[in-house]
Amino acid sequence: MTKLKEMRGKPITGLIVIAMAVFIDMLLYSIVVPIVPFYTSKFDASQTVIGILIGCYAFSFLIATPILGGISDKFGRRGVMLWGMVVLLASTLIFAFANSMMFLIVARLLQGVAAAATWTAGLALITDMYPPAKRGKALGTVLTFMSAGTLLGAPVGGMLFEWGGYQLPFLFVSCFILLDGFARIFLLEDPPKTMDADSIGMKIFRDRIVLKIFGVVLLGASAISILEPILPIYLEEHLGANSVHIGILFGITTLAYGMVSPLAGWLSDRCGTFSLMMSGLLILAASLPLVVLPNSFILEGSVLFLVGAAAGFVLTPTLPELANSVDRLGGGGVCYCVCCF
Repeated sequence: MTKLKEMRGKPITGLIVIAMAVFIDMLLYSIVVPIVPFYTSKFDASQTVIGILIGCYAFSFLIATPILGGISDKFGRRGVMLWGMVVLLASTLIFAFANSMMFLIVARLLQGVAAAATWTAGLALITDMYPPAKRGKALGTVLTFMSAGTLLGAPVGGMLFEWGGYQLPFLFVSCFILLDGFARIFLLEDPPKTMDADSIGMKIFRDRIVLKIFGVVLLGASAISILEPILPIYLEEHLGANSVHIGILFGITTLAYGMVSPLAGWLSDRCGTFSLMMSGLLILAASLPLVVLPNSFILEGSVLFLVGAAAGFVLTPTLPELANSVDRLGGGGVCYCVCCF
């Protein structure tokens, strides 16, 4: 217990806890993707209902993010992180034992709220703990764990589903959430408050640079998200893909994103952030229509690798740019809610 007290509140400890929280959040997010065809057969769900199931995560995320960002600025990051963990555990258990699409939609909505808590409070806490000179490296570490969670979630979910059935992937993640909860309770600590959240909230949402980042994130993330309800069913029908195949193909997209991210960070420092984002958006727009053309797994994987790489060029530069906005405007929780959108 003495060692826990010594570790509590240290920047490196906070970084590890937040990185683990982001990893688990993205693991659960992507674990659902290869199971989508199972929903269509077990619950006789239409493509529209599957789209609602996937999209309601983004809906609750969108609603909860600015609210939780403001709460974390005003009352502290740790409390938001703790409640986020509780909601995430509840969401995962509902997923595991759901017996109708309605319960799955409720679970997905709760998952979006939990993710909003983790991302807004977690990224803001990194900004609170690290000075500008070290912040980029810390945020890069968090993004690496995000990519790892997304990369592993789909293939691991597919394999666990094929091996042990529908409930096993979610019970597997629940064990990680309990471990994460222990870390959040005993190792996280709020730094001293340095600003009044009420005075900077509207200033952030009127800032031109922040609004540009919002637009870029919205376009880049939407392009990837649109594949999640559609592509698994398409792959099953046209290529005969099972849950493992679907998980691996989505994992390729995330792998490309993770591989390109360091290069994108290096290029943004030299070529300019927004010019790199625009180039990435053009490549992404050109590559998305190609997703439905391949007639083999190798070609499909190649196209999805291109999509993931383009997304890396679009989204990677947004966090450093937001970190600069935090320094200018303050209000890390509110400011990072823009990135979470």
